[in-house]
Amino acid sequence: MRSLALGCILALAMGAALAAAEVPTGWKILRDTRRHCQLAVPGDWTVTGVAATAPDGAASARLGVVETISWAESKARAKTVLPPQKMIEDRAQRLWFAFAEGPAGPPGWYASVPGKGYPCTAEIHAKDAASFERTARKIVDSLGPGG
Repeated sequence: MRSLALGCILALAMGAALAAAEVPTGWKILRDTRRHCQLAVPGDWTVTGVAATAPDGAASARLGVVETISWAESKARAKTVLPPQKMIEDRAQRLWFAFAEGPAGPPGWYASVPGKGYPCTAEIHAKDAASFERTARKIVDSLGPGG
């Protein structure tokens, strides 16, 4: 009985953590069409579907949903496709790393979290990654299951 209660508490805590994606006041929320995942960007950004761009074009973010593979497979594939330059988090509930400039654009960050049955991903690019890191963290913190 005690282990069942502990299991229920842990499950609720994990669910609350997934639902606790932080959306700063005044930010715009991007959601995929099936509402599995969401991501927030600064309020002055231009949003087109699941992508957003800063007014000066110096930064962008894109929301993704990985419907074909598991969370664990998604994490492994991301590290292969976009080799991490700097690992920021690699936990049970979030993967987040910086990657170097490549064919997809300027340097940036990749983040992924478990969503509503599917992994949710974000790819963020910035021409000046060092000065954009605080905003990138807020974007990553907003990534989570769709509402």
